[in-house]
Amino acid sequence: MPPDAVVDDPLRLSYYGYDGTFYEGKPDVVLLPETTEQVSAAVKLLAERGVPIVPRGAATSLSGGPVPLRGGVVFSFSRMDRILDIDYVNERAVVQPGVVNLRFQGILARNRFFYAPDPASQCVCTLGGNVGENSGGPHCLKYGVTANHILGLTMVLPDGSVLRTGLDQPGYDLTGLIVGSEGTFGLVTEIVCRIMPLPESVVTMLAIFDTLSGASQSVSDIIAEGIIPATLEMMDNTTIRAVEMGLHAGYPIDAEAVLLIELDGPKSALPGQVSRVAQVCHRNAVRDFRVAENDAERALLWKGRKGAFGAVVNIAPSKICTDISVPRTELPKALAAVVEIGRKFDLPIANVFHAGDGNLHPLILFDPRDHGQLERARRADQEITQLAVKYGGVLTGEHGIGCGKRQYMTLMFSPSDLRLMHRIKDVFDPAHLCNPDKVLPDLSEIAEPDLPDLTYRSLDLQPLDQEAVRATLAIANRDGVKLILRGAGIRGYSGPTLAPDMSRRVLHLDRLNRIISHDHENLTVTVECGVTLRQLDEALAEKNQMLPFGMEFDDRETLGGIIASDQSGPSRLQYGTARDYVTGIKAALPSGEIISFGSTCVKNVAGYAIEKLLIGSRGTLAAILEITLRTVPRTTLTPSPSPSEGEGRSASLAFEGRGAEGDPASALQEGIKRAFDPNGVLPE
Repeated sequence: MPPDAVVDDPLRLSYYGYDGTFYEGKPDVVLLPETTEQVSAAVKLLAERGVPIVPRGAATSLSGGPVPLRGGVVFSFSRMDRILDIDYVNERAVVQPGVVNLRFQGILARNRFFYAPDPASQCVCTLGGNVGENSGGPHCLKYGVTANHILGLTMVLPDGSVLRTGLDQPGYDLTGLIVGSEGTFGLVTEIVCRIMPLPESVVTMLAIFDTLSGASQSVSDIIAEGIIPATLEMMDNTTIRAVEMGLHAGYPIDAEAVLLIELDGPKSALPGQVSRVAQVCHRNAVRDFRVAENDAERALLWKGRKGAFGAVVNIAPSKICTDISVPRTELPKALAAVVEIGRKFDLPIANVFHAGDGNLHPLILFDPRDHGQLERARRADQEITQLAVKYGGVLTGEHGIGCGKRQYMTLMFSPSDLRLMHRIKDVFDPAHLCNPDKVLPDLSEIAEPDLPDLTYRSLDLQPLDQEAVRATLAIANRDGVKLILRGAGIRGYSGPTLAPDMSRRVLHLDRLNRIISHDHENLTVTVECGVTLRQLDEALAEKNQMLPFGMEFDDRETLGGIIASDQSGPSRLQYGTARDYVTGIKAALPSGEIISFGSTCVKNVAGYAIEKLLIGSRGTLAAILEITLRTVPRTTLTPSPSPSEGEGRSASLAFEGRGAEGDPASALQEGIKRAFDPNGVLPE
């Protein structure tokens, strides 16, 4: 690494000790690498000396993620800002982590393409930071978060070895696990992104309301109409006034709330949808409904939303940005509770948020020179975070846990969940040198796991309920019985088979066949693993909803079998696979512990995405008990034909050269297996 890539001057080091929060640290050294090889060489030397390492992008983080709490070496990726390849035919690009999101978007737009994740900070935030936080943005409602658009990664592990991952890689989904891990597994040095053609047409609307309840109800009603906007954003009066003081976006300062609504798609389809959106808003007493007539008007409307976080300085000199997600139907209650918290602590709170997916960003405004205000702001932040769990939501929708929300993880996760996440962290970073003191609470703070009572229990290979499944697993774990998990046993099964000596017993899960809940207003459904596609499709049809990937399979197949084998059909390129619709999984470990990851919220970046490991795990890690899926409005979708070889846009093209000698993927896969199933109850 060249001499000018090493920063050790005390003044310059201080620039790398903070992010967008009030957390501070001081690195001992900052490195500015330009290649994966430089990162690998440096990390190897630091690992030998036990020096902590911290990755850093543009430091726009709002959770304390890149703050070097223990000192050590900060790797700043500002010089790794090259776009290495753009393949428009196969709709993918390979970039370094220091590429700024908006710059990437601008280059793609020249060829009528775009990259969907678009955080409000996109003019400065980097793609590496977006991967670390699994960032979202206004367009996530329709297009998903960063994890839905990453096809592969190159990452330097904490020992200096280089890992390459991709969606076509055999074994567990390392890519899905790493995205959103907040730099605690290693240093990402290359990213393979999915890019998409720009929609044919875009229409942007502004709906102005005299009540927050009218705006909130319009959000739910638009989704209930079967319309999925590209964006559905809300701002309250405090935010409106701040925006108009500084940016003059044209929002009326006496309005209680505004909705920024954007539709995209075929030009012929949009007028009808715009008319239906207008009708919904008028039913909820909209004061004014505007449609941007040209690109200039559209840009002005977006100027206010994109600049809202910075504009609140017109009201107070500082802010704490809280990030929580709740189900859409809980928005009115959550907003009212946030307002009450502001009154309780005598602080203004500006609300600007992704209303379409229930992702709130209350901005607690205060003067940091007044220590009383700072303390009250921190207490308000704590209560708002706790509020998320009360309303069935999650601790963070897109800003991450970092060091700021570690202490709240026990509110959302069980001891078994947290201990499993610790074991996964140990697989990647056994010395705990990679971005230490982030995401997970200390193991000493986590209670002992809940284990089933095995008194009077016996091995039940055809259990009728979840408790019987966990008990059977625990008995097998205790007695050394080997099991194979099986659903309906329909076509396409690619999991383990019975050995000739019958040394493994088959645990049948098809009797767990309840549809637990269908929250049609939030477009989510939770089912047990034995529910069949036919059973689920009939239930969803009653609310005019569906699962697009279900068209690919025999309708007698179970959801658990499809998820566990991560099957996909020929129309996966058009409608995605089961993986793209799963938002949460509840499972039983071989120990009998129950774990639950993900949620009914579309946006959730609290903790590690363990559910990604279970998708496609083929019954080798745990018994999937429940699955929560995102549904879509029912349409006349028809599967598209499978593309000819060389013509597709397949994830299998995500990363060439995988599996080279020295690639540590196999060791990580084995470590993950042991973290779930140390006694080998389930097959390899």
